[in-house]
Amino acid sequence: MSFPSYVHSGEMLKGNAEFLSMLRDLCYELGVEGYNPSTVRLVNPTRAIPSDQPLVFPDGLVLPTTLVGKLVPSEWKPLIASALIFRRMARDKRLRRSAFEIVKFYLLGLLLLPVFFVLSFLPVVLFNFPLSTGVVVGIPTYFGVVFVLNRIRSVGRWRKIRLKADQQTAALVGKEAFLQALERIDGMHLEDVERVKHRGFIEHFFYTPSIIDRMVAIGRPTPTRDEEFSRFRKQWTSSPAR
Repeated sequence: MSFPSYVHSGEMLKGNAEFLSMLRDLCYELGVEGYNPSTVRLVNPTRAIPSDQPLVFPDGLVLPTTLVGKLVPSEWKPLIASALIFRRMARDKRLRRSAFEIVKFYLLGLLLLPVFFVLSFLPVVLFNFPLSTGVVVGIPTYFGVVFVLNRIRSVGRWRKIRLKADQQTAALVGKEAFLQALERIDGMHLEDVERVKHRGFIEHFFYTPSIIDRMVAIGRPTPTRDEEFSRFRKQWTSSPAR
C-alpha cells in the first residue's frame, strides 16, 4: 500500500535519513513486516493528521509541517512509534472484522425500530396529521438516529485503539519520554492542536483523540478546572499586548 492521494501533494523532506532509520529500527523492534520506508513527506495539519499525530505507511512517513525542526529525535521517536503501533493494531482490527460487525449494525437498527414507530405515530396522535406525514417524518429521523449512534460507536472504538497504542508506546520507550514530547507540543499552542482540545461534545464524531486525552491515557493526571483556569490565565497574561 502506497501513500494515499492526499499525501502525495505534500512536500518531500530533504535530509530524511534519520527519520527513515528511526522508522526501520522501530519496525524491527516491534516485529512489523512489510514496511520498506524510503520517503518522508510533509503535510499541513488536518483533522486526519493533527500536529501531534504523524502517520506511517509502508512507503514511508508523513510528518506535520508545524513540528519539523522543532523536535529533537528523542521526542520524535515516541510519536512515530505510537503511529506505527496504531497502524498495526488498526490493520489487525480490520482483519478481525467480519460478518459479526455487520450483524451488530443490523441489531442496532432493529433495537431502534420502536423509535421509528413512535416518531411516525406521534404527529398523527398529537396533531391529527395523516399517517403518511408521520412516516415521512419518522423514516429520515430513524435512519439519522441509527447513523449517529453507529458513528459514535465506531469513532469510540477507533479512538480507544489509538489511546491503547499510546499506552503500549509508553511501555516501550518510557512514559516520561513520551509525556515530555507531548507536553512540549502542547506548550507550543499550535492552532490545530488547540482546536482539537476544545471540540466539546462533537469530539464523539472524530477519530483522533486530543493531546490531553493522550497524556492522560499514558499516565498524566487529569487536569482540574482550577489548573486549567490557572494555565489559561498565565497564557493570557503572558501574551504580548496587541
